[in-house]
Amino acid sequence: MKKRTQKKIKKRSIEFIKSFFQIIWEIVVMVSKSFVYLYNGLAFIVEKFFEFISWLFSKLFFEMKSKHGNNSKHEMKSNSEEVVDKKSRSKVSIEEEMDVNKTNKGTLSEKINKIFSKNKRELSKHEPLSQDFEVIRNKKGKLDVFENFLYTNKSTIGIILGARGTGKSAIGMALLENFAVKTDKNIYAMGFKQSALPRWIEVVKEISQINNNSILLVDEGGVEFSSRDAMSNSNKLLSEILLIARHKDLSVMFITQNSSNLEINAIRQADYLILKPSSLLQKDFERKKIKDVYSKVDIDFEELKGEQGLTYFYSDKYCGFIKNNLPSFWSEKVSKGYSGK
Repeated sequence: MKKRTQKKIKKRSIEFIKSFFQIIWEIVVMVSKSFVYLYNGLAFIVEKFFEFISWLFSKLFFEMKSKHGNNSKHEMKSNSEEVVDKKSRSKVSIEEEMDVNKTNKGTLSEKINKIFSKNKRELSKHEPLSQDFEVIRNKKGKLDVFENFLYTNKSTIGIILGARGTGKSAIGMALLENFAVKTDKNIYAMGFKQSALPRWIEVVKEISQINNNSILLVDEGGVEFSSRDAMSNSNKLLSEILLIARHKDLSVMFITQNSSNLEINAIRQADYLILKPSSLLQKDFERKKIKDVYSKVDIDFEELKGEQGLTYFYSDKYCGFIKNNLPSFWSEKVSKGYSGK
């Protein structure tokens, strides 16, 4: 009896020690991550501050130099013509100098204002701004219920479909921006250029670069594959992402031009579909389920085709047409992805 009791005490002691050290380790990890985020934030602020100071001083120096040059030329001209009519020319030169000074003064103040406004615009590009989607036509459920599901669920899978140039990247980026404002998830993108995106979106090339508790937007058309069999590689990539999504609390939005590029198993695992207008021939090559969804709302797409940013959400929580604006940081570079390579 004593031996059993001792074994139990020993087992519980070991479990307690393990739990204790595990908690200590998690605290250390959290603290180290906090220091990394703090360091990155301070580095960004310092970098932008020095960029602004250097820009301001360069502009001020240029204004002073140009003003000095104009005054020197004016003085030389006045001295050369002073012999002809000293009194009249000196009077004119004084009046002209007063006008030049007024003009330069106004120009300098305008330049400084432009510098401040430009710098503010550049800084604002790095701050995510959420947008409320405008409901155009409801089919089932409520949009806010779907959005609550989307932003509070640890791991969701969404597929964005539509013809070229219909705004698939725009709705994907708009949702990423909403995730950045409304959740604490890490924001990642794959198949885009980092230079075209704000700093709070990290572009990755490998799945191993993605941390837990994240949202990933993948543009199939922008992902670089070494093999000729791009369709096979695309499915392989999506399968790998789906395999780790639930374990890493990873939410995924996958942009593709046509569902025929995807394996049926990947479509079955999707929690929701985001449909943009499709071309006539494209519908004929869609997977049967996607084709059925499109067919049920064909008339709606036709009736609402004049709406800019027209999008159809399809899920268990909500089905309906919404209108989305472009993300706050949007540019043509974002939509082109790797097309310029």
